[in-house]
Amino acid sequence: VWVIDMAHRQSWHRSLSDASAGLSAATIASLTVASTESVQKGDRLYMVGGYGQQAGGATGTLNTLTAVNLPGMMAWAMGGSGTAAPFVRQTSNPALAVTGGALLDLDGRMQLVFGQNFQGGYTPGKTGVYTQQIRSFDLVDNGVTLSATNFAATTPSASYRRRDLNVVPVIRPDGAGGLASAAVALAGVFTPDDGGWTVPVEIDQFGTPTMADPLAATTFKQGFNGYESANVGLYSEAAGTMHELLLGGISLQSLDPATGVIRTDAAFPFVNDLTAVSIDANGEYAQRHLGYFPEILDQSGKALRFGANAEFFVDEAIPTFDNGVIKLDQLQGATRLGYVFGGIASNSPNTRGVAGAVSGASNLVFEVVLVPVPEPA
Repeated sequence: VWVIDMAHRQSWHRSLSDASAGLSAATIASLTVASTESVQKGDRLYMVGGYGQQAGGATGTLNTLTAVNLPGMMAWAMGGSGTAAPFVRQTSNPALAVTGGALLDLDGRMQLVFGQNFQGGYTPGKTGVYTQQIRSFDLVDNGVTLSATNFAATTPSASYRRRDLNVVPVIRPDGAGGLASAAVALAGVFTPDDGGWTVPVEIDQFGTPTMADPLAATTFKQGFNGYESANVGLYSEAAGTMHELLLGGISLQSLDPATGVIRTDAAFPFVNDLTAVSIDANGEYAQRHLGYFPEILDQSGKALRFGANAEFFVDEAIPTFDNGVIKLDQLQGATRLGYVFGGIASNSPNTRGVAGAVSGASNLVFEVVLVPVPEPA
């Protein structure tokens, strides 16, 4: 567990495997799997599923729901007395065996969006069983007892065969002069022929998904930043426009910085592109290219690519709606929105079978600053 204090540029860490943590092997395994679904509610972090090695040696997708008391876990990681055990509570349910999806709180119900159940060791080309649906449940947590109840699920659809994607909360006009909270599932992978999805899926406050006709000429298709990445949501009440900033990651398309030409690569390379998907007051989508991550070289002089599976942490001073979307109209001048941490760093667009190409966990923290510019005349 790492605790990072950006104000004073300090960090602390402590191993969950240390005897002082007081955690069982099964609990440690459930906290260290990859591609979990998670959401923070107040001072509690809720994690669902994820893929990795389980206690006993088997590898697969877990069906665990975990509640982490963040203040308690932070105090322990910073050297506090006692164990970490009191700050971790768990329960399980077969419907929670999902990895690579997303977890959101919509209208008081938890929504487990898309993803897959992958069992056994991972090898290239192997796939799991995609849920192709949204599973919803009531999260019951009084600080002592944790449970997931009243499960429901949408009808599976082949168009929702998606994982490792950005599923983001959004604000939009409700049609009656007010605002409504909803969500959008952006792009994602993989189609049955190993391609990428490009048409977003809209999810209303009740967890009901809908998707525009991909064959219609007017349907928006997202070419950039189709893999799960660090993302930032901002909404302008004055304009009625929602903006989702997608920061790096893995992408079907990228913009060549030297030529300005859009490149399409079906091998889904790592990229440094920063883009925005915007939804206006009429529900019309657009995508804009914003630039790139700063150029950082590895020890051999190769440019590193960031953002895949990374997280954005909003600055505590930033005004937000209840669902975490930033109130864009209240920002004045250059404003630090927050920080990007974690995810993958790669020194090559593609790593499989490429000599000298490597990828690994990024240990860098990036400050994200919004700099307003005047609208062009």
